[in-house]
Amino acid sequence: KIDPDFYIRLKKALKYDHSRNAADKFAFLNELPQSLKIELSVKMHQEMITRIPFFQDKPPHFIAFVGPLLRPVKVFQGEYVYVEGDPIDDIFFLVKGSAALVLRQYQDLAYVYIDEGFYFGEIDLLMGAEDAVGKRMFSVKATSECELLVLSKSDLYKVDLEFGEIINDLLKNGEQRLKRALQV
Repeated sequence: KIDPDFYIRLKKALKYDHSRNAADKFAFLNELPQSLKIELSVKMHQEMITRIPFFQDKPPHFIAFVGPLLRPVKVFQGEYVYVEGDPIDDIFFLVKGSAALVLRQYQDLAYVYIDEGFYFGEIDLLMGAEDAVGKRMFSVKATSECELLVLSKSDLYKVDLEFGEIINDLLKNGEQRLKRALQV
């Protein structure tokens, strides 16, 4: 038997995901000529470009390539996006809401806040590269209702093959943020 609270959260999440079905967008875009595909993809992902600074100065070909790979996820206030020990499978872009890196052993004490427009999860990916286990080293919890765009690790590798310099910048920024956080 499913807990009624859990059922309601699951229903809302599925409804949200269904309403923004990326698979349909991807199939539609692939039927278009290349120039029209790029132009339409940029228009379709305008909210993402506007809200997330990382995407604002990127070339249209990059937006057209990565946009359909991003999947929307809704996380409700107080829920974990991921916890320490989870597999490192994704990078997250925070479209709406706020989240924080928390110390679970100290009643979820927040020590780094993540605001709208920022991305996270790449630091674990960087650290996980040195660690054969590939597990999350941090926990992230939604401090308000969050709308996220999620890029899977396997899709990140695909993007890296086409746009290595951009992905290197993304990871380099994560590395710099990690160094600043460790100094605090």
